[in-house]
Amino acid sequence: MKLAEISASKEEYTIRKEQAAKARKKKNMLDRTMARLTDIENELADLDGMLLDEKIATDHEELLKISGRQQALYEEQDSLMELWEELESGEE
Repeated sequence: MKLAEISASKEEYTIRKEQAAKARKKKNMLDRTMARLTDIENELADLDGMLLDEKIATDHEELLKISGRQQALYEEQDSLMELWEELESGEE
């Protein structure tokens, strides 16, 4: 093998290695995003269930607390959905 061929081969290897690392990073980020979205959906369902409890439904302070938590979760969910769409489309 000539020196130029060895150099080109090393360069190709480095490029493939970088591409693989980017692909792994993207997959990990997608997995974490989807896991968090699932957690948010579960917590929102739990909060909705809490609102059906008569004791909570008549407790103004508790209702405000639950409502605030729901709002925070919806905002996080929106942000994560945007990130997920970017990752899926390959934009980053």
